[in-house]
Amino acid sequence: MSGWLARLPERARVSGEPEAWLAPDRPIMLVLDQRRATEACRELLGHEGTQEHVPLFAATPLSPLLEASPWCVRLEADSDAWRVGEALCRERRLGWCCQPSSTVTFSDLVEHLRGLFVWADPQGGQSLINLQDPVALTALLGSAELVMLARMLAPLGELSTPTPQGHWQVWQSIESREAPDTPLRLTPDMEAALKVAPQAWFLAERLGVRLDEVDATCLEGLAMLNRHGITRARHLESLLPYVQRAEWREREESREILGKNQPAWRKVKALRELMGTLQAQDRDTHAWTM
Repeated sequence: MSGWLARLPERARVSGEPEAWLAPDRPIMLVLDQRRATEACRELLGHEGTQEHVPLFAATPLSPLLEASPWCVRLEADSDAWRVGEALCRERRLGWCCQPSSTVTFSDLVEHLRGLFVWADPQGGQSLINLQDPVALTALLGSAELVMLARMLAPLGELSTPTPQGHWQVWQSIESREAPDTPLRLTPDMEAALKVAPQAWFLAERLGVRLDEVDATCLEGLAMLNRHGITRARHLESLLPYVQRAEWREREESREILGKNQPAWRKVKALRELMGTLQAQDRDTHAWTM
């Protein structure tokens, strides 16, 4: 298992109903990926309890991407708008929420969030992070060193992100005196976590396990299929038994199928046939040994 996945239970806990950790007397902030569901996000703004919203790329060097900008939406707790927004985040993975303390203003929070999208990377350049995506944010929070984690979390208060199973997980607050002045810099571990996070999320969602329970063998199996051009979710889902069995992937027949110069759907068809044969052999072996 990747180190950042194993670290998740130390940094976040799966929560029940949001009412268990939200204060009813303070606004809730949603960070939404409105680009992926523009109509649904616009409808949210019309619900009772929506107080204001700001495109996070506005008035920043990212303003040329304004049409795709994530939003920060300020909602009244225990309102119709919150219930709709909460479902958008938890059920459709369109964002996440936080509830800052009463000393943090909406403009302060927006300014902080705007500073978290562009990071220096290990190659000496800059990387744009999809901070609005719970998958990317979970990878960052799980892989960051404590000083960087404190730098990210400082003004957010109670921060919660969706899980692959459609629950909420609440992140532990971190204190560090160095946090305010720490420049944003991706470490190799953080960069690796961002790359593997979508595969880990896919497996956790399809297999019904927590992210920290995703097996390294499964991650390697999924990565191998991706390297050979098999990337569609429906294809990968049909090959989950294959992904879970390292001994199947190491067979010569498997390597020949993946190595052929043919469309991905043909590889999937051949792998499914091989998988069926191997499953039948396993059943025969089990019956013989009973």
